[in-house]
Amino acid sequence: MDQMTINHLPKLKKGINLLKTGGYTETIQALVINNLIISEEEALWIDTGNQCSTYMMSHLTPADDILENIKVARAFTPYQHHELVRNLSKAISSDTNLLVLPLLDHLYHKKISDEKERSKMLRDMVSYIKEITIKEELTTVITAEKTLLISDVVDQEIECKRTRHGIMFSTDCFTTISYTGPGYIQTTLKLWEILLERLYREKTHSKTVLKKEKEVIKAG
Repeated sequence: MDQMTINHLPKLKKGINLLKTGGYTETIQALVINNLIISEEEALWIDTGNQCSTYMMSHLTPADDILENIKVARAFTPYQHHELVRNLSKAISSDTNLLVLPLLDHLYHKKISDEKERSKMLRDMVSYIKEITIKEELTTVITAEKTLLISDVVDQEIECKRTRHGIMFSTDCFTTISYTGPGYIQTTLKLWEILLERLYREKTHSKTVLKKEKEVIKAG
């Protein structure tokens, strides 16, 4: 992933995190690796559309043993995917911290023409994902083509947007504020806003302290 480091990634929350990738499939891989570095636990990944790219993840990871903590199951039909989701409790261990479900609804929209059947299977799947996430206290990250069915169960949304300096992530409490490359750091306007605000607070605090010291000296 060009000009992006682990330090510039938002943390995933406990509960369901909806990643709006902006079409950049490498973003979910970077977030998963980042979470595994922080938690030092295991991830269970139910893959569709070849989102779990071994080549890309080995390129992103700073240590090969991190990838050993990712267990992958692949679905090629909506029925396989539905069955894997329904049997998650059998695959989750005491070391499982992260559940990864990219392209959550892709196979259902692509393979099931009957709208009633598709809608029922999707609702059932999403409901069970929410249930297992709460029961096992998991951090779950999902991507989806259509988010209407899952909007009510999402605990955090993560937006991705490509800029000329790299991919910018944003949540309610995080925004990418700098980008790194070989021998440089590219700052953003947001970074300067933060630094200037901090400088103002420090200056204001110093003046207040100095004023009180002078008042004490004068009174003494």
